[in-house]
Amino acid sequence: MLMKKQRHGSIGLVVKIFSQIQSELFSSMLSAAKEHDYALLLEQLPLDHNKSKMMMLDDSVVDGLIIFSEMPAEVMEKVHNIQEPVLYFNTEKREGSNVVTVADEEAGYEAAKELGEAGRKKLAYISWAYGLTSHYSAAARKLGVEKYCKEHDLELVVDFNIDIMDLSVTDYKPIRDYILERISGKDIDGIILQKDRIAPAFYSVANILGKRIPEDYSVISFNNSELSYGLDPKLTSFGFNNEDASDLIIGRMIDIIEGKKNLKTIKLSLELFDGESVKTRSK
Repeated sequence: MLMKKQRHGSIGLVVKIFSQIQSELFSSMLSAAKEHDYALLLEQLPLDHNKSKMMMLDDSVVDGLIIFSEMPAEVMEKVHNIQEPVLYFNTEKREGSNVVTVADEEAGYEAAKELGEAGRKKLAYISWAYGLTSHYSAAARKLGVEKYCKEHDLELVVDFNIDIMDLSVTDYKPIRDYILERISGKDIDGIILQKDRIAPAFYSVANILGKRIPEDYSVISFNNSELSYGLDPKLTSFGFNNEDASDLIIGRMIDIIEGKKNLKTIKLSLELFDGESVKTRSK
C-alpha cells in the first residue's frame, strides 16, 4: 500500500538520450519499482532543453526523481530547484547523501589487468563521450587503465575519444573510419572500449586491417549490453548485475522519498562478463 504522503505513486527517471540506459537495466528497474507499488516513468531530455518543457522537471508528477548519467549544467540547475527528492545515479554530482556512483576507476584497472594477464603489452583506450569529453566515467576508467599500465610496465599506445559523433548515431561507418584512421599502423595488441556501442565499429576495423579477434587484438569493454552477445566473437565486457543494481537504486530512491536521513554515498561495482574476445597470447 502506498504511503499517505505520496501524491503520485510514481518515480521519475530522466536520461539525456534513451540509449544511455540499457533496456535490460530499465526492465529490472521497472520490476523493482513495482515490487514497492511504484510506477517508473522514463523521460528523455528534449533537443532544446532550455526552451522545451519537461514533464518531470517542470511539473510535479512524481514522488521522486532519478537523474541518470551526466546532464548539461543548465538542466542540473533546474533539477536543484525542484521540490521532489532527487537521487543522482552515475552523474557529475559526486558528493552528497543522494548519490549512487559506479566504481569506474576500479573497473578500468581490472580491464587492463585482464589484458595484461592475457599477455598483452601495448594497449589502446577508446572512449565515446560526445559533447562530454571530460565525462567522469570515461575519465575514471582511463585512470584505472593508466594505473595498471604504470604498475605493470604496459604501454598505453593509443588513447582517443570519438568526440565528433553524437551518441544517438546509428550509422557505424563514420565511427569505423574515425577509429581506423587513428589505429592504422599502430603496434597494439589489447583494446579497451569505454562502452559496448563502440564494439561493432571496432570489429569492422579489425576486419579491414586483417586482424583477428582475439588472436591479434584482445578486446574488452564496458556495459555488458545486448551488443556484447550479438558480436562474433562474443565481447568480454564489464557491467552491472541488473537485478542487484536495480534493487539498490530503487530502494535508495524510496528511502529518500520516505525521508530517511544520513544515507551514505553508494558505489556500485562492475562485474566481468566473460566472452570470447580476450585470449592469452602464446609465448
